[in-house]
Amino acid sequence: MIRNSPTVTISLLVAMALGGCSDSPGSPSSTTGAKVRLLHGAAAAPALDLAIDGKVVVSGVRYQEESALADAPIGTKTLELRPAGGTQVLGSVRATLETGRKYTLIVSGSAASLSSAVVSVGADTGAAHPDRANIRVIAIAAARDASDSAHQAPVVPLDVYITEPGADLTGITPVTGVDANTPTYSTLFYFDPGSLEVRFTTAGTKLVVATSGPFEVQAGEVKAIAIQRLSGGGYTTSVIVEQ
Repeated sequence: MIRNSPTVTISLLVAMALGGCSDSPGSPSSTTGAKVRLLHGAAAAPALDLAIDGKVVVSGVRYQEESALADAPIGTKTLELRPAGGTQVLGSVRATLETGRKYTLIVSGSAASLSSAVVSVGADTGAAHPDRANIRVIAIAAARDASDSAHQAPVVPLDVYITEPGADLTGITPVTGVDANTPTYSTLFYFDPGSLEVRFTTAGTKLVVATSGPFEVQAGEVKAIAIQRLSGGGYTTSVIVEQ
């Protein structure tokens, strides 16, 4: 951890939908056709810009906010995080952006220790319902390298409960499960508007290892709860407003 100046540790998460492909260089659609947005879940971190190959495409995204989708060139590009309006590169990653795909750069952690990940969300992740609270669960982790099984992080299965704050979990079935060491970008889950809490438990138990804390969701609003496993074994969570 670098404490004197914010540093971004960036990993590429792979959650590709089948059927996508990149155009060959020089074809008419080789410079346009992808979409990208920035989702800011890093507590106390400044507003952020996202630049691709040195050009700012998303600007001024504050903590617990998500930008609109912006046009992005396709091909293998360098994605950079910068403080809003600044030129300092807090971190960068090389990622291949493909025609017709939507990508989200998710930032979590804190101002002293940012981490981020690029997720392709080309698959259907649900449509927001105007009369419901729309909730998504995101697990931020390094992508697993199938060719290097000996050095893969162990599976850490967690159950996910979405309830009224402080509700007794006895008899309640988890809405989904995640592996804390595998990137996950869930579909939307739908609830009555109001106050909610997302809790993560050790799989098969009611032992809570991480919680979002209580948060409000209005009808039609979309909020994402991001969880990341820390190197020491603990967890950090963020609640981000998608729309």
